[in-house]
Formats: sequence, structure tokens, C-alpha cells
Amino acid sequence: MFGLALQLWIWLQPSAPPTPTLAYDAYVTRGADPDEALPTVVILHGRDDALHGLPAALRYSSRRLRVVVPWGPRVQRDGTHAWFRRSEARSRMSDGTEVVGAASMVVGLLTDLQASGLVSGRPVLVGYSQGASVALEVSVAAPDSVSEVIAISGHFAPTRVPTELGEHAVTRVLVGERDTVMSAAVTLGQVRRMQALGYLVEAERFPGQGHGIGPKMRRTALRRIHAALRAQAGA
Repeated sequence: MFGLALQLWIWLQPSAPPTPTLAYDAYVTRGADPDEALPTVVILHGRDDALHGLPAALRYSSRRLRVVVPWGPRVQRDGTHAWFRRSEARSRMSDGTEVVGAASMVVGLLTDLQASGLVSGRPVLVGYSQGASVALEVSVAAPDSVSEVIAISGHFAPTRVPTELGEHAVTRVLVGERDTVMSAAVTLGQVRRMQALGYLVEAERFPGQGHGIGPKMRRTALRRIHAALRAQAGA
């Protein structure tokens, strides 16, 4: 009787819902075999699918690699995607739940990619704007899932900034000094606080650059991506 009651109690317990999966596009550079294990770059777009030409620039790289572009879980009225509501990255009243949820979905995708056998080493994770906020969350929530994080024109959700040193991925933050959408002052303040705690995070500033990815920032982002790929290949 006790065994039956225990089985019934276990059966009635709510189970955690499965983590939703992300749709994504993927391609390999010229000369690469799509069925071989390749160094991989995962790029998280900004709101409205904004990517500012990064995937296209990588697509024609002479390096053999795989590029993966997942699409945010929030589908907007015009059919484009977002990772979370705007307030999640700006308001201290928000607990960052949607950012955390989006990061969890990205980690699920990273795990699936590595399990597929098509990824050599750990992916380089790049995020722009909202995607940068998600990538930064991944850098501290699941640092072993990536080799390096490159966050462009974005910062942590205010309530998600680490307050003590923990495991983390090496992180590079590219900041437009005139960015008022993802405030440059907020971004640089977060980087300084994390550096004071001992985090391996660096900021590169771009005078005159607002929110977006100008030519100089794009070139720098591409150099940082290739440097991260080279560092992993030499490890």
C-alpha cells in the first residue's frame, strides 16, 4: 500500500517543462565540408533580427568554419525576432527572467551543437545588442559551453550583473561611446565592477559610435572572432 501511495505521489508531482528549442540558420564557409567537425561561431542577433552584416562577413572568410545564427524566441508583429522585452535590459525593476530564459535556450543549442559531433572545440559566442545581453548571461551561467564571448553594443540586464567572482568565460565587450540605447555608461560601469572582482573581461571603446555596428567596430569584432578561433586551435 505504501509503495502504491509513493508511486502515486511521484506521478502527481509537477515536472519541469522541457526547455524550448531555438530555430536557427547554419552554413559553412567556402571549401568546408558541412558534415565535418568545424570551429564554430554562434551569433545572437539584436532586436528586429539586427545582425549588421557579421554572418555575411564570416561566410566569405578563408578560414574553414561553421556559422550558426539562432533566432530569438519572441516573434514580433512584423515577423522579426527579439530575445526579450526592452525593459528587461534597462529597468532595475525587472528581475531579468526573460534574459535568463533566453540564455538557457542558447545553452541548450550550444549543448546540442557539440553533441552533434559537427563542432570542433567550443563555439565562440557573439552577441549584438539584446543578443549581447544574452551572451553575457551565458558567459557566467554556462562558461564551459563557449570558448569566448564577444558582446557588441550591449550589457547585462541590471539585476544580473555578478556581485562576486565565479566561473566565467573570457569576455570582450565592444562599446560605442555614444550609445544611448544600450547605455555606454552602464556597460562600462558593469565592466569596471566585474574587473574589480577579478573577471577576465575587457572593454574596447569606439568614440563617435552610437548604437549599432559601424565599420571600425565590425572590423574589430571580426578580428576578435578570428583571434578567439586561433587561440582555441592553438590550445
